[in-house]
Amino acid sequence: MPQGSSGAPSYAPGQYAAFEFTQQLLGVPDGSDSAPLVQRTWTVSSHPRQSAQTGTFTMTIKRAGLVSSWMHDELRVGQALPFRGFGGDFTPALLDGAGPATQPPGVLLLAGGIGITPMRPILEELVARAAAGGSAVPSKVLLGLWVQRADQAALTRELGDIARRAPEGMQVQLVLFTTRGGGASSGDVAGWRGAEGRLTAAALSEHARLAFGVRLGDEGEEHEGGPLAGWASFVCGPPGFMLGAEAALAGAGADLGRMHTEAFSY
Repeated sequence: MPQGSSGAPSYAPGQYAAFEFTQQLLGVPDGSDSAPLVQRTWTVSSHPRQSAQTGTFTMTIKRAGLVSSWMHDELRVGQALPFRGFGGDFTPALLDGAGPATQPPGVLLLAGGIGITPMRPILEELVARAAAGGSAVPSKVLLGLWVQRADQAALTRELGDIARRAPEGMQVQLVLFTTRGGGASSGDVAGWRGAEGRLTAAALSEHARLAFGVRLGDEGEEHEGGPLAGWASFVCGPPGFMLGAEAALAGAGADLGRMHTEAFSY
């Protein structure tokens, strides 16, 4: 937390934490061509309720460059970091404006690789709202994570635990997609359905049908426009994944007006 602050960290599920590093801290030689200050943001992977209890927050950082490598190799317990605050609007609050008549029938949480980090607190928030009897909570949640190999998937155990806490009347399905062979099988991850292949409209439609039944309409008829018609979505991943996600969602009939995105690059 910033020096001089008190109390628990204050952030919303899905937000990021911003940091500003100096060349000296990172061990960059004087006179190099790199910027004197290096700014980085990482999604907070804990939930605000946890932070209220512990006074801390958690980030899940993939080694992917100078700063993240420094975090993995050099950061020590108790060391102060140049924290600049929380930010971002990729949160479940984006669903709050929908009244009962316009509430989406379901929510898709789609992540490419380490893009899974905001989905952990977002899913926990949706489950907590449902358990509390909240009205702005979809009854169906399909979370898909795409990785090259299953052993590269982060936060699978934590997400499985959250899904098991979903109250009666709320259905949560977790699907782990692997795009290359090798490593652990996606079918070996407890609480997750395993699948192979990239993000496509067919994959989304198939797993929505498998998880929630062939007919997804309120009156026993399939929604006009596809099995995911009217669904909202939260999508996080690298640029290529984001482009593929928009095409897949459109093909599956999801509401692109309710597509909320958080992209990142290394």
